[in-house]
Amino acid sequence: WRQVLNDLQNRGLEDVFIACIDNLSGFGDAIEDYYPKTEVQLCLVHQMRNSAKYVTHTDLREVMKDLKVVYQ
Repeated sequence: WRQVLNDLQNRGLEDVFIACIDNLSGFGDAIEDYYPKTEVQLCLVHQMRNSAKYVTHTDLREVMKDLKVVYQ
């Protein structure tokens, strides 16, 4: 990730206001190293998908409906 961010910086990207990431290993740290003022957030869709992994199929619809309220 550092190579990608270094390339973006070399092409003239000066600042990133918000980075929405899916929690890939090392990506958040690399963003903070290259663009320290960036607000790094986890992607809401990925958070919900990760939560859904632990729910039985029969309860999934109800749990996802409740999670929407929490994330809104």
